[in-house]
Amino acid sequence: MTTPDEKCQKLAEQISPSTLAPVGLARCGCPNNLSGQYPVLHICKICGFVGADTLHTVCPGCKYLEETKKD
Repeated sequence: MTTPDEKCQKLAEQISPSTLAPVGLARCGCPNNLSGQYPVLHICKICGFVGADTLHTVCPGCKYLEETKKD
């Protein structure tokens, strides 16, 4: 099973077709998009949830996992 950190690192190592260089990691620790710009998708380093547009201050994936523990 791949950890969220390993998933980010693997995506960051992919070669961007526009820059011909590794995609790399943005300041938030998520892989840049393929053009090397700020990421469109952010990956939660705790649960691996992938969310769009903005960093999630309250991760929906973590929230879901927490709620399923209560049942």
